[in-house]
Amino acid sequence: MHAGHSETALMLALAPECVHMERAVANFPPEFPCPTLSKGRPAAAWASYDFGPSGVIGDPTPATREQGEGLLDSLAASWAQAIIEIHRMAWVERREPTWGKQHWHGFVQSLPPSFAAESREP
Repeated sequence: MHAGHSETALMLALAPECVHMERAVANFPPEFPCPTLSKGRPAAAWASYDFGPSGVIGDPTPATREQGEGLLDSLAASWAQAIIEIHRMAWVERREPTWGKQHWHGFVQSLPPSFAAESREP
């Protein structure tokens, strides 16, 4: 969560001069009172200071640079694998452009005026 363990570890690896571990405090906010937006811990997009004066959600105190480097390595490997898999996918070649269409009913109901005028020309 915000400024918790993982984010702090990543920042220690990327920009340690921006991290002040002497100020690090843990903060585990109470359950969010709106079940629709949360399942126990805050999952909704609120300002982190809404959950406590420090703005922290989680525990940054055990974070280390080495953990951050490990996270970066893992992220890099995962993204590299995803790019390889996407590159190897069998892509469908379309005979007509899909611009101006919606997947659920065909053509978009309202086109920009310039496009609509151009499409009427012989």
